[in-house]
Amino acid sequence: MASVDKIINAIKDIENYRFDKEVAELLDLDNKALATYKSRGELPQYYIKFFCKRYGVELKNLDAFLGNIDKYNKNISENKQSGSVKHEEKEEKMDYIVEAQKETIKLQKEKIAELEKKLRRCDLYNDEIDLLLEWMLTNAYQEKAKKMMKH
Repeated sequence: MASVDKIINAIKDIENYRFDKEVAELLDLDNKALATYKSRGELPQYYIKFFCKRYGVELKNLDAFLGNIDKYNKNISENKQSGSVKHEEKEEKMDYIVEAQKETIKLQKEKIAELEKKLRRCDLYNDEIDLLLEWMLTNAYQEKAKKMMKH
């Protein structure tokens, strides 16, 4: 079975930790408990299973995994690099979307201003029509009144 030191060192390598204290925090242990396990050369099964689950290793392949930790780290770093490329692509797409939305908002504001201008003109026309109708009605009543007075 894998030694405690190999597991601790593997965690340090994978997680880019420098100190046992950081490993203890990851395992939800205090420093003294980890030091005790280390001095005994034994790590409870719970923590070994935690390690296997976290890093996707079958328990039966743990020793082989620990022997090839450098290959695992290389794969992880390659995935992180390709992940950062994907992240940059996402940011570029997001920037494009934001710019497109800004342009759409600008065009919509221009259209709204144009429609408001037309609406004000319509209101002016309506006011003029109202005045004209009022004038016509006033004149029509006045003429009718004149005709009635003549009779």
